[in-house]
Amino acid sequence: MKELIRLNDVAVEYSTILALRNLNLTIYEGDFLGIIGPNGGGKSTLMKAILGLVPIAQGEILFPDVKRKKVNFKMGYVPQMSELNRQFPISVFEVVLTGKLTSKIVPFFQYSSQNETETLDLLDKVGILHLKDRLISDLSGGEFQKMLIARALSIRPEVLLLDEPTAMIDNIAQKQIFNLLKKLSKEVTIVLITHQGQMLLRQLTRLVYLNKNVIAEGDPTEVYQYFYQQPTRRKRTVTVEEVGDES
Repeated sequence: MKELIRLNDVAVEYSTILALRNLNLTIYEGDFLGIIGPNGGGKSTLMKAILGLVPIAQGEILFPDVKRKKVNFKMGYVPQMSELNRQFPISVFEVVLTGKLTSKIVPFFQYSSQNETETLDLLDKVGILHLKDRLISDLSGGEFQKMLIARALSIRPEVLLLDEPTAMIDNIAQKQIFNLLKKLSKEVTIVLITHQGQMLLRQLTRLVYLNKNVIAEGDPTEVYQYFYQQPTRRKRTVTVEEVGDES
């Protein structure tokens, strides 16, 4: 399998707090990787480290085939909804269209007709084309998340990273988001932080339990059952084989 991202002995510190330590993880092309774990276990920090949003204190993060560092490697990112200002006066169409902005400053930049067509196609793909002219302040939680997913896809990423995309939305919207991700996983590699991993066990290719380090990874059902359906077990470091051999 083609390796897209590899983390080697990665550590991240916030002042005197160690958020991640000696973390090793590989993300492969075609992965639908779920990340679960306790609050404060470093899940969001891991994702931000991959994106280069927080510095790493130790180790390295390598991109594709572990031959080079991040160079023109496109990653789409859907942050936690609580981090975003939903009152800014902008439409759904305009938000997704901004994904077409270039990183360079271009005087009198104008979006092309192709940019606009691709944006409409993405809104249709995530199921909110009918909301293209609506202000983002008027969206429901599920609609807002679909918009963010469309924007993340607008750069045609090699990896789509989502940080708890179903938090703060109702059950019906959660199912819609998970169904959408199931469909998208056939087209793009996905890394998903979630507290509701049980809803995706049949769709995920791997599940990681993270608590400042990778405590277990492997078959989604086995990892989930070990940590959530046997709560009296001591949370120790286990291998995939150990998880699978537990009775």
